[in-house]
Amino acid sequence: MLGIRNSHDKTFPASLVDGALVFVCDNLSFSGEIRVTRKHTRFIRRDLVTLVQGPIGKLMTAWQHHD
Repeated sequence: MLGIRNSHDKTFPASLVDGALVFVCDNLSFSGEIRVTRKHTRFIRRDLVTLVQGPIGKLMTAWQHHD
């Protein structure tokens, strides 16, 4: 599962959670096994690929242990 959260007015950072148990709710509850959070800055699009690759790799390793 993958959960993504962002805000138009930048009141909270762009966030991504992934894992077997992901919870995203409209009351701002946001949880998962692996979480990545990044403040809105000028270079968020440039850094996004690098920030996401690490946690996805960790998740793939964890899934291999589940097998």
